[in-house]
Amino acid sequence: MKIKLLILSLLIIFVSMGYLLWGYGFDIPGKIFFLRLNVILQGFLVSSILSLGGYILQILLANPLAEPYLIGVSGASCFGATMAVFFNLSPLFVFRSVCAIFTGILVSLLIIILSIRKKFFSVIVAILLGVAFNSFFSSLIILFQSFLLPNDFYSSVRWIMGNFEYLTFNEMALLFLAFLMIFFYCVVFKKELFIYQSGEEMALTVGVETNKLKVFGFIIVAFSTSISVSLSGMIGFIGLIIPHIARMIFSRSKENIIFFLLLLGLLIISISIFLSRNLIPGTILPVGVISSLIGVPFFIYILLSMGIKHFG
Repeated sequence: MKIKLLILSLLIIFVSMGYLLWGYGFDIPGKIFFLRLNVILQGFLVSSILSLGGYILQILLANPLAEPYLIGVSGASCFGATMAVFFNLSPLFVFRSVCAIFTGILVSLLIIILSIRKKFFSVIVAILLGVAFNSFFSSLIILFQSFLLPNDFYSSVRWIMGNFEYLTFNEMALLFLAFLMIFFYCVVFKKELFIYQSGEEMALTVGVETNKLKVFGFIIVAFSTSISVSLSGMIGFIGLIIPHIARMIFSRSKENIIFFLLLLGLLIISISIFLSRNLIPGTILPVGVISSLIGVPFFIYILLSMGIKHFG
């Protein structure tokens, strides 16, 4: 396990430093270094939110394919951001985030309310509602984008595909708050989440308040994901594949799974950021597209080679 952790840490350092110093070496201008550091930090926070969110939902929903975007938050947040562009709200970078967070949280609360049956949170209803809302908002996004001017349309599409740009101090603080919320949930309810993996009935017999665990987990994942999407767009497949990779590589160290999730998320997002800016010289590709291109083949490989039993 120590060897795996050492290799993982060295890979993170190598990729991160490669991105920070690329094209300049140690003579890199301070301003450019600071901008790149801002992007790396943003990538770490976003990947951590999505990785932890996927870990929580895969346990609570008992679904190996669950991820933060499954619960309808991404579609709602992207719709809110599209509305800010459509109505030409200024300053755009402020209202885009505000509208995305508002619609994301509003839909999340609506799903929670509709999923409560006889004071019990229905996981199946929540998943189906999330899928339905995602499809609904995706259609609305396409509809409203068709009325945008060419420049606004390009900006909207590019943002939705996911990208990391310079964030102000306030925006970074908001993203850090979202990370702290989901991180502390995982730490505080670490024991309960571990027990819940054995089944809800087992958790109930040992005194775990499963309804509170699910509702709080759903709210925190939804809130954190809304903030992530509002600032960086949709970064694909991080929330889906990172929990599976962590379970496979560090299967004997389940008590430290949260730490490994953060490291693996940082590694994958660092590779995605590096490739997005250097794969085609002079062009910045959407990070969300790169992460999906990395994630899809890897997920298929895991599924076919390791089997469904590893996804429990």
